[in-house]
Amino acid sequence: MLFNFRGQDLADEFRNSSYTRSFAAGRGGDDLLVGGPVEDHFSGGTGNDTLIGNGGDDNLQGYYGDDIIDGGPGDDDLYGGSGDDIIDGGSGDDYIRGNDGEDWIEGGTGNDHLEGNDDNDNIMGEGGHDVLDGGDGDDLLQGGNGNDILIGGAGLDVLQGEAGDDDLYGNAFKNSYNLEEGPLTADGQQDVMTGGAGCDDFYSVLLGSTYMNYGSKYSALPVVEAEQVTDKQSCDTIHRRKLPRILVTLP
Repeated sequence: MLFNFRGQDLADEFRNSSYTRSFAAGRGGDDLLVGGPVEDHFSGGTGNDTLIGNGGDDNLQGYYGDDIIDGGPGDDDLYGGSGDDIIDGGSGDDYIRGNDGEDWIEGGTGNDHLEGNDDNDNIMGEGGHDVLDGGDGDDLLQGGNGNDILIGGAGLDVLQGEAGDDDLYGNAFKNSYNLEEGPLTADGQQDVMTGGAGCDDFYSVLLGSTYMNYGSKYSALPVVEAEQVTDKQSCDTIHRRKLPRILVTLP
């Protein structure tokens, strides 16, 4: 048996309390769609919607607006869409994508795959062995418990492995700089990585930001990368990526 619900361009409410799969589309308005103990497929449409999966392996898509999405128990597929969304995977092995907007993403328990995509996102793996990918924007990634993989992506990111044996990947630094006479500051994209407890691997850690004072007569100066790690354990490994020298030409 199957429930089908299609809302109007108003604030709709749908609740599935039975052991029956449901498909619900909110369309316009600020909608509330609540699933039952089995598989639900919800799309919020336009408006600031609240989608709650409860039990089962749910597919919840907020699309437009600032949405709240809670997968609950089960292996869920959650998608925020445009807008500043709050997404919680709950228990189970979830796949969560924030997409556009500044999103708050929590994986919950289970082995989750979490993607921020565009803009500045906060992504927390919490329990389980998780993969966190910030994508574009200046993101905060926190692995939580478990052996996690944290990928900063483009932007100035903060990666915190926390408990477990984690792999932390910074982004390639930005090859454009703002220079002033006197002490020169070459500031590119930089990631700050904190391993925390456990044996962690750091890749391309804190690149850029070299200070130079060559006086007032110069045409081109080399900038070399710098690496720095905080909370380094005895079993942590830093993987230096071989990088070319960068020539900064003054205007």
